Amino acid sequence: MPNIIRISRGIEINVNEAGDTICIPVDDMNFIDNYNNVLDTFDRIDKEIKEKEGTLAPKEELRFIIEKTREVMDGINNLFMDEQCCKKVFGNIVPSPYLLADFFEQLCPYIEKYADERQKKIMDKYRKPVRRK
Repeated sequence: MPNIIRISRGIEINVNEAGDTICIPVDDMNFIDNYNNVLDTFDRIDKEIKEKEGTLAPKEELRFIIEKTREVMDGINNLFMDEQCCKKVFGNIVPSPYLLADFFEQLCPYIEKYADERQKKIMDKYRKPVRRK
């Protein structure tokens, strides 16, 4: 028997026509917390952008939006522990807030499905059998 141990890293998801994948590290205890933090950051930045709307010169406003979008992109890359995650998903662009929202909408079902399955497995594993008299 070879001296090899393989541990699943998570759920691999194909994200583009080139066949690149990202891994959802579903067994990382911090993942859901980090995921929620990224969503909170996205919401916070969306509000900041709306507050600045019309108060800056057009070029300044665009630079502000790009800067804030890059913050979200950094959060996504960190979430998936992959510095190339956004490049794989969006290509070599700074995505619009609409593309970012679309990404999260497409990602949610994978996370929810896993969370539901994981919860069921935990409940099944630790459910005590009922003793009959």
